[in-house]
Amino acid sequence: MFRLATTAVTPLARRTLSTTAGALTEYKFTKDHLYVAHTPGSTVAKVGLAPAGAIAHGPVAYVALPDPESQVEAGESVVSLECSLSANEKVASPVSGHVLAPNYSLFENPSLVNDDPLDAGHFVELRMTEPTQLDSLLDAAEYEAYLAQQS
Repeated sequence: MFRLATTAVTPLARRTLSTTAGALTEYKFTKDHLYVAHTPGSTVAKVGLAPAGAIAHGPVAYVALPDPESQVEAGESVVSLECSLSANEKVASPVSGHVLAPNYSLFENPSLVNDDPLDAGHFVELRMTEPTQLDSLLDAAEYEAYLAQQS
């Protein structure tokens, strides 16, 4: 389980919906501080560590990524992190799917997980096999309320 740092986290409500090349992106979160960024109606999503999780782990030194085309099940390890506050942390995927593209830029620059967690610091892009799993995740307002309760 992640430890929450006492550092304040920028509210996510402004980032709940963002546009990239005209497409609407929605962020859903877990209580373990992961996110799934997806375009409503699409099964393609990015999975990463939310800013609160990046703060809780401390600087990321290394990321072990899954192979392309591998199958990931919700609740099973999708990546392993080596961080300053946790030696070897296995991160469970919030959704099931087929890995389309591991974020190989994290090999050369693992600090992207901390510096730009909601964009360039994502772990993988995958094709969700069960998009209804998103329904069990928190929207930005629910996640912010959860963070407020934890502090």
